[in-house]
Amino acid sequence: MTVRRVFEGRNSAMSTAAAASVSRPADMRLHLLGPVRLTDPRGAPIAVPSRKCRALLASLALGPGGRVTRARLAELLWGDRAEPQAKASLRQAMHELRRILVDVGAEDAMMADREHVALDLERLLVDALTVVDEAATASLVELDGRLGEWQGDIMSDLDGLCPSFDEWLREERARCRDLVVHAVMSRLTSEPPSDLVLRLARVIVRVDPTHEPGHRLLMQLYAAQNDRGGALAHYSRIERFFEEEFGAAPHEATREAAMGLAEAAAPGFAATPVRTVGRRPRLLICDPVRDPPDKGDGSGAAVLLDDLAFMLERSQEIDLVHLDDMSGNTDESDLHDLMLHAKVRSAGELVRVYLWMTPPSSRLRVWSERFDVPLHAPPQVADRTTARLAAAVLAGVAGQMQTMEVTGADGRTASYAHFMRGRTLVDVMPTRDRLRQAMAHFEDAVADDPRNLIATIYLVRLLNTQLFETEVGADPAPARQRARELATRAFELDPRSAIANVMVGWCNLRQRRFGEAKWYIEHALELNPHHPERLTDAATAFMYLGDHERALSCLADALAMGPAGVDQRWADALEVHVMRRDFATALEAADKLRSLDTRRLAWLCVAAAHGDRPDRAAVAKDGLLALGETMWVGDDSFTPARLVEWLFHQLPFARSEDEILFRRGLEMAGVPV
Repeated sequence: MTVRRVFEGRNSAMSTAAAASVSRPADMRLHLLGPVRLTDPRGAPIAVPSRKCRALLASLALGPGGRVTRARLAELLWGDRAEPQAKASLRQAMHELRRILVDVGAEDAMMADREHVALDLERLLVDALTVVDEAATASLVELDGRLGEWQGDIMSDLDGLCPSFDEWLREERARCRDLVVHAVMSRLTSEPPSDLVLRLARVIVRVDPTHEPGHRLLMQLYAAQNDRGGALAHYSRIERFFEEEFGAAPHEATREAAMGLAEAAAPGFAATPVRTVGRRPRLLICDPVRDPPDKGDGSGAAVLLDDLAFMLERSQEIDLVHLDDMSGNTDESDLHDLMLHAKVRSAGELVRVYLWMTPPSSRLRVWSERFDVPLHAPPQVADRTTARLAAAVLAGVAGQMQTMEVTGADGRTASYAHFMRGRTLVDVMPTRDRLRQAMAHFEDAVADDPRNLIATIYLVRLLNTQLFETEVGADPAPARQRARELATRAFELDPRSAIANVMVGWCNLRQRRFGEAKWYIEHALELNPHHPERLTDAATAFMYLGDHERALSCLADALAMGPAGVDQRWADALEVHVMRRDFATALEAADKLRSLDTRRLAWLCVAAAHGDRPDRAAVAKDGLLALGETMWVGDDSFTPARLVEWLFHQLPFARSEDEILFRRGLEMAGVPV
């Protein structure tokens, strides 16, 4: 029986509902892909605190034509109670839901008679109905938008209400999941490799982690992107998942696909292939600078860098040049294309490794990366660490060789000069005017050398976050869209760069593409798990995604290995502890902050209000409103309500309960919400 046959009869109702819901602008949006959420057309949450009310909404939305009998609803949601109690509970839930709809001016969106309860699906756009109806016909770009927020199960917050509802929930999840997976996979297998296809394949395996054809497709796409490390890391996750869930290995076809990727050369990606002018790139590894000097105990920097050179040589993707080969040669470019420099220093129980590349006879840093690795790691961990370093270097070499083919030396030098001027403006007293000047320099750097990865990343961070620290009230949509385009380019330039993965993840997070954001952040931690900045980036991302304990773990690791005086790290600690409801620790983190912008003041309001510090909350509230008015650049005149609305564009909460906590804290502090 085909998947279409499984839905025969029911799909027509879903199609009709979906068509009705998009024929005119909907008054509300019901999100069932992931936790159940109700929002207005602008995306602002409409609080539905009761799980039973959210379950009632979902049951009605997925009923034929949005209509279900009272008896069926009582059985579904209160099947473990006697019939009179179940009917009374249904009436109470309907009353509560109707009150919520009245508050948002949509009281007639739910209708009821003696036998039935119904939703007006012309007033309510239901994401699950739209996705199921359009999965087979929408363009890939449209599908990417529809599926970007789907993470985990449908209605993932409604498990355990009662046995009858749990059974209905399993059936609805399986029906929607099977139809969408089948329809999207049939599209993807006929498409050439691309970043868009890669993102959609990740959605497939996120929605159905047991769908091995989707996993195999995803590994093939990684390999086509010259990211065999990513492909094999993904197989390791599959293998671990199947062992933990089923006590079995993946299918033989999946295991063979992984073995083949490990042994075979990766094909070119759909974009311009990397060329090396008929030969392999030549890399000169310079003697490392060690601080303190290596003690020769066999456990530190010397072993790590020797292993790195060995692994680079074994890759057969580059030719290594030794310093002895340079003696007496006056033209360095005759012997090597790039020079790899290393600096190693101790950082407590870690070894901090700085790597960077320069062209021949130049001090221009065209590529750089930093790794913090355990000092006394067991052999298997040390091998994985060295493999990550080697993968990063190989990707950097490939990117720089392609750059040399398409960008002249003058363009590269001009790009670097613009980047350094922009970096100075960003790093020293970043006022509104200085940030705008920095943005112009970064844009010029990227225009002079489109493959300047670090300039691209600085520009992404500025457009996605920093610009709005000084331009309060500005419309974030154009800058965020530009940032996402640039971040995607950075990822394509070097998919094994941890910071490029973080940038793409945060761009997706800002645009509420939560599933995509989580994948990129996870991938960044796999690539460079011991970097304090990457860990703090991941901590706040996990916090917004609702995984508060994972956020705390990343933050603790970052604070343990990085300097405690870094202001941004304490700002991140403030946010993470607020979302963990540990308001006392959040206030302790706020005490360490040296500067306060509007976002930090808002978090301080929430921490103080919930932490029973009304005096401190009042001071933070006054500071927030005063600073917001001073820095306001919005098209409309400043009001506290407009400031709060703008703030919530900067805070991409995935869970409605987290956003409700934040709003309630601002309200308790006296901020008009």
